[in-house]
Amino acid sequence: MNNPDLQQQNIESEAESIPVQMHLKWFNGTKGFGFVVPEDQSFDAFLHITTLQKAGIHSVGEGAILMCLICDGDKGKQVKEITEV
Repeated sequence: MNNPDLQQQNIESEAESIPVQMHLKWFNGTKGFGFVVPEDQSFDAFLHITTLQKAGIHSVGEGAILMCLICDGDKGKQVKEITEV
């Protein structure tokens, strides 16, 4: 029996596990968040300071290139994990 909803969830889960090259648009260390964009700037993704800390990153400059896992959050796309700087 094929369940289209389950198949779609599997496809979305697989997409989340593929690292995407993102550029840091801006980051406010005091507020603890910022945004990254892909090269084509087709969307913004929220980046929280705890995600940086989990990757062992303590500071990052505007324009930095990050390999990220992106997921859909409550308010839009967000960085789930940083795999490479």
